[in-house]
Amino acid sequence: MATQTATISPTASLPAAPPRSSTNPYIGILGVFLGAGIATLNARLVSVGLPDLRGATGFGFDEASWIPTALNMATMFSGVFVVFINALLGPRRILLPTAAIFTLASLLLPFAPGYWEMLALTVIAGLTSGTFYSLTMTFVLTTLPKRLIIFGIAAYAADIVFVSNIASVLQGWYSEHLSWHWIFWNAAIFTPVMMICVHFGIPHRSVPSDPKPSWLGFTYFSLGLALLYGALDQGERLDWFHSGLIVGMFAAGMFLVLAAWVRRV
Repeated sequence: MATQTATISPTASLPAAPPRSSTNPYIGILGVFLGAGIATLNARLVSVGLPDLRGATGFGFDEASWIPTALNMATMFSGVFVVFINALLGPRRILLPTAAIFTLASLLLPFAPGYWEMLALTVIAGLTSGTFYSLTMTFVLTTLPKRLIIFGIAAYAADIVFVSNIASVLQGWYSEHLSWHWIFWNAAIFTPVMMICVHFGIPHRSVPSDPKPSWLGFTYFSLGLALLYGALDQGERLDWFHSGLIVGMFAAGMFLVLAAWVRRV
């Protein structure tokens, strides 16, 4: 009787190699650095260009002063809250849609028909661009090799300092050669470049099935910090605790921060 021998492939017992990622982490790092720079430059352009904005729209001093405050309050809210969302969804699922909404809001802001419409679009721009700050360092610290992290932090700091100082020059050039619309359109031009970098540089991440933190706790803390910032920003103009609005914002902000702490412990 003929004896049959099985032929075993030498590679049959080897585990399959993991699929190669189609993203380049260094392109992703460039994307998040662009995002942080765009958000910082946008806030500075709005602040520096506020007199031109008032002159073009006819808003009063008190009305116009709330535009940068609303932008920064919204940024403060989402900058804290997005840390929680990032743990659930990952930076790619957050940055691509928020960058798209931010671009659209920046395009529409100069066409706002009135004060409240502009304020609403400003809040939307702040909520979306606020995600850029927190996710920048989160992605850099989790992506770079340990020996390069210090250089990543230094690059982030240089990025923020550079765009903060160039804002005045850039706004003056826009005002002289173009128009006040570019206070907002500047972000609409550069944010799509950031989106391309995020698309090709940040991989998809599976959604974890672990128990999820308290939505209310993060909401309380984020909203509390935003209200405290608003009170500090508008306090001098409204004469601090002689203003019922400032007292209310301080009280509500401290209450919400305390409520978040109580839920945490």
